[in-house]
Amino acid sequence: MRRSIGGEVTIRLHGIDAPESTQSYGRAATQAARRYIGGEDVRVSVEEIGRYGRAVARIEARGGDLGALLIERGLAWHYEQYAPNETEYARLQKQARSAGRGLWSQASPVPPWEWRDRTSGPGETSAEDRDCSDFDTQPEAQRFFKRHQPGDPHNLDGDGDGEACESLPGG
Repeated sequence: MRRSIGGEVTIRLHGIDAPESTQSYGRAATQAARRYIGGEDVRVSVEEIGRYGRAVARIEARGGDLGALLIERGLAWHYEQYAPNETEYARLQKQARSAGRGLWSQASPVPPWEWRDRTSGPGETSAEDRDCSDFDTQPEAQRFFKRHQPGDPHNLDGDGDGEACESLPGG
């Protein structure tokens, strides 16, 4: 996202997790967000600065919340683990699921946090390239670490104690 004072900043939307670009509805989510913002001025309300220096924020454009729009259209999940008190997001997700909108039209949509946890396939980041920055939580990194035993081919266990990426949330 470009700033009015110049330069760009990467923002992770608070309380949602959209499908990865190689997942069903991943590109649709990106396109919907771009169309909604569409060169408009937006209001960014930073909730926190994430572990890699990314702003975790709400984005308001055209009088509405971008995260809520994506959830309502079935293009993102309410990320309850990181936003348990977002009752509006939970309500919108329940409605989208009941209506079979977007990703909820699939029999068993795979949440992006599970998708990222799986061994990489064609078009995704190669499993050989994984490091702690590829995971959102320590348990997610730990599951990946255990699947790639013996040894630590991805160097996820810096201190050799059998626990991967201990600095991540949930560690």
